Amino acid sequence: ISVADPQNLLKLIHTLPNIVKQIQVSDQVLLNKTDCYPPDVVQKAEEEIRKIQPLAQIARTQFCNVDVDPFAPGAIGAMTGEYALCVDPNYARAAVRREKPIDWARLKPTLDSMRDELYRVKGFIRYSEHSLYVDYSSAGWVEETLAEEHKTRLTELAIIVQGRAKAKIDAITAQIDGGEYDAL
Repeated sequence: ISVADPQNLLKLIHTLPNIVKQIQVSDQVLLNKTDCYPPDVVQKAEEEIRKIQPLAQIARTQFCNVDVDPFAPGAIGAMTGEYALCVDPNYARAAVRREKPIDWARLKPTLDSMRDELYRVKGFIRYSEHSLYVDYSSAGWVEETLAEEHKTRLTELAIIVQGRAKAKIDAITAQIDGGEYDAL
C-alpha cells in the first residue's frame, strides 16, 4: 500500500525516484486529500499512477480514511521493482512524536534554517488550541489548520534530510523530545 497526494505526486514524481518505486510495488494506492484539489488534478494523478502500476487498486481518500484489506483476494502479490537492501547514505530520516503542544512559531524557523539539506517534512503539529497539518517539499511549506473534528492529540512529524545532515536533524529531534520546543 502506498499513499500519494495528487498535487505533490505530480510535482515530485520526476525528482524523487523512490515515489515511482513505491507505486511500482503497490497493490493499492491511496490517493489522499482528494477533497483539496480540483477534479482534473486528481484525474491526472490517477493517470500517472496507472502508467507506473496499471494493476494497482486506487482509492480516493481524505485523511487516508479508507477500509482497505491488504490481504483481500485479487491482490497483486508479486513484488517487482528494486529494493534497497541497505540504508541509502544520501538520505537520513527522523520522526517526532510528542503529546505536549509544540511552539510551531519557534520550530518552523529551525527547520527552515536547514532548507538546503531538507527534502521533506510532513505530519501534524499539536499547536496551542488547534492542530496544524504541515508539509514541506522543494515547492515550499503547506500549513493548514485542522477542523475541530480532525484535531490531533499528538505532534507527529516525519522528516527526511540529506545524509550529511543526519547529526543536525538528530540534534533537533532530541531538542523537541526534550521539550525545548514545547509551547509555553
